[in-house]
Amino acid sequence: MKYTQKIAPIPFTEDGYKQLLKEKEALLARRPGIVDELRRAREMGDLSENGMYKGARMSLSSLDSRIRHLTHLIRYAVIIEEKKDGTVRLGCIVVLKQDTKEITYAIVGEHESDSLNGKISAKSPLGKAMIGKKIGDTILFHAPKGEITYYITDIK
Repeated sequence: MKYTQKIAPIPFTEDGYKQLLKEKEALLARRPGIVDELRRAREMGDLSENGMYKGARMSLSSLDSRIRHLTHLIRYAVIIEEKKDGTVRLGCIVVLKQDTKEITYAIVGEHESDSLNGKISAKSPLGKAMIGKKIGDTILFHAPKGEITYYITDIK
């Protein structure tokens, strides 16, 4: 009997999906150069002490691994349509206020999150706390440093 596991769709914003395609294309363009480098290193002879060969082989292995990962993400990606209905959901940009400080976050899929650039996953603790909320709602977020209260001032 053959067992097949159904893989769940992976949600992405349209921009996130385009970034996946762009990264895969760039890696595929780099691959022939690394293969050529590996071929030249192999032609040098003794492979057991050939650092150039080992380095090129590691580079190719790492590149191929990333390409396989991106191929998997692209295969199972589902682009989530951005709905502007005043509710926080995947694809929205949310402006939060805490005391006098304002913070802006884009709610994205888990594979495109980048908190340093204001993109947080809908599955992150703060993302989960915001999903389904509306302008004017208060969010109580449990952070490592304690409870933080945010107020939603805008949803774009």
